[in-house]
Amino acid sequence: MKRRRDIKTTTFEADYGFMVEIVDTKFGKNNDPIWDIFIYREEYGIKMNIFGLSKNQTPTIEEAIEIVEANLPDYYSLYDEDYCEYDEVDRGYEDDYED
Repeated sequence: MKRRRDIKTTTFEADYGFMVEIVDTKFGKNNDPIWDIFIYREEYGIKMNIFGLSKNQTPTIEEAIEIVEANLPDYYSLYDEDYCEYDEVDRGYEDDYED
């Protein structure tokens, strides 16, 4: 295995037992700088990529975190449906984000 590049990751705790990773990396053959966003539950070994943000349009980690926090509710149930369907996990988002 050969080392490809240094990758910086910022991890924070979100609501309902979720963790979020924001990875400062590059994408594509032009090595465009991006923030690559993942959510996961710490007790599960599965991370789900939810979206990427261009660092040209979102240059700071603070801006990336703001966008992530605004969009997280859309991804909680998707993660649980795919990976935690029959497990007992905190699904408080179902009550907090009902339409």
